[in-house]
Amino acid sequence: DQPGLAVEALIALAAGAVFDAWSSHGRDGLAPFVDTWSRLDAWHGRQVELSDGGRVVARGQSLGIDADGALRVLGEAGERRMIAGDLSLRTAPEAL
Repeated sequence: DQPGLAVEALIALAAGAVFDAWSSHGRDGLAPFVDTWSRLDAWHGRQVELSDGGRVVARGQSLGIDADGALRVLGEAGERRMIAGDLSLRTAPEAL
């Protein structure tokens, strides 16, 4: 016997956490998760480019997501909310 959680107990804990989060999302939407997302968002504050089909559709500083799940990008023309089915997010070249 090894100390720690049994695999079955670990799976039960993970499944319970996923179920709780899914239930919360169903009741309250994304809003309760935005703060956690912001703390873990590796793109927050970085210069980014968003492209759709190889065409750059936004460029600027990533501001994270809002309660609707839109990616907020602060560019030269102000803040944009990006909602799309298929966007590619990349670190922007420093020269831009």
